[in-house]
Amino acid sequence: MSVSLTILFTLCVASDQNRSVDALLSTGHQFLKTGRIAEAESIFREAVRILDTNSASPTAELAVGLNNLATALAARHQFERALPVIRRALFIAAQTLDAPATAQIAANAAQVYIRMGDFGAAKPLVIQAEQACSNTTSSPQFEYVLLLRAELHLAEKNWQQTHAALDLAQQRVGSAPHQVTVGIHHLRGLVWQKSGNRAAAVNEFRAAVEIARQLPDWEESLDSNEFLLHLRDALRQNHQRQLARVVDQELRVRRKKVNRSTAIQNL
Repeated sequence: MSVSLTILFTLCVASDQNRSVDALLSTGHQFLKTGRIAEAESIFREAVRILDTNSASPTAELAVGLNNLATALAARHQFERALPVIRRALFIAAQTLDAPATAQIAANAAQVYIRMGDFGAAKPLVIQAEQACSNTTSSPQFEYVLLLRAELHLAEKNWQQTHAALDLAQQRVGSAPHQVTVGIHHLRGLVWQKSGNRAAAVNEFRAAVEIARQLPDWEESLDSNEFLLHLRDALRQNHQRQLARVVDQELRVRRKKVNRSTAIQNL
């Protein structure tokens, strides 16, 4: 299974049918941006319920609601639950949304497939997203698609092409704290780790963690645990065991917090 950053994008669309749906989609989007993932999932689920109930046929609003619900599920690493939701969103989007929006949902679907280890299913979706971005490379989704392309190259053990895709993404996004910047460092860390450069892997994983700490969803994101896990393992492999123990202690605390939160949600 791929272990890179989960970056999926929510969408917004004006609802001709129900202003309450607009409000739900907007609120859920803001909650997701600020790390309130469980709340965002609940809100998106309610929006989908309303649209499913009130719409005689699939609508653009429903495609967007499903996409956003799948995004929230994926942010909680519930990929098996997210997959049928994002596949339904993509099917409806092909009938109701324009090419750029549909390609964005395709990219989200590709990320879910990648996280489940199905790179064959992800590849045509990445190509679809790349083609849609070819004329609109100023959009932030283009950097995201470059990360997806890098993940495919990484799965193929094509280190050179992985670095090339990451270099292009880095040139476009700069060095400011950003999810894509975190993804770039994390993927580079995986490249160096898999190709045997342990010191370089430590540096990249450390950079990913340091930047991720500056993002609003650090405390709630399950990806944060993966960054710490890979940094800990890289430190161990590089014989930096004292630092590895410090990271491991933070990871243990975070896992206990996640377990408590999950238990509360299941009550």
